[in-house]
Amino acid sequence: MRGRGVALPFADACRDLGVELAEPPVGIVPKQPEYKALAGTIAASGADLVFYGGIIQNGAGPLWHDVRAAAPGITMMGPDTLFEHAFIHAAGAAADGTLITFGSVPPELLEGPGRAFYERYVARFGEERECYAASPTTRPG
Repeated sequence: MRGRGVALPFADACRDLGVELAEPPVGIVPKQPEYKALAGTIAASGADLVFYGGIIQNGAGPLWHDVRAAAPGITMMGPDTLFEHAFIHAAGAAADGTLITFGSVPPELLEGPGRAFYERYVARFGEERECYAASPTTRPG
């Protein structure tokens, strides 16, 4: 199962907190054009939340489309591997409301060299940086 290094500890932490899991963590076949069968299983489970531990390139976009179609009210969550423009592009409107974990600081809270890097990046490329392009430990170079 791809993403198991993130999904299994997440499931363990949920169990430790007393959160009931509808299913044990399951893997997806990467890079499939659709995940309708899995989305149907998720919808039938009555789950409130789906946590995806993988990367965008392994099928996050099609998975989000199919789960949102099968269970429109479900909360979708994933790790910082989804915190990229590519996820928005791949998932489109299905990405709306997704919860994403992120272990850094939002650009508006950066200070010092991290803030200076961010401002230079936006000035140079005319767009927001990807999630880990600047962090509190970024050194000017």
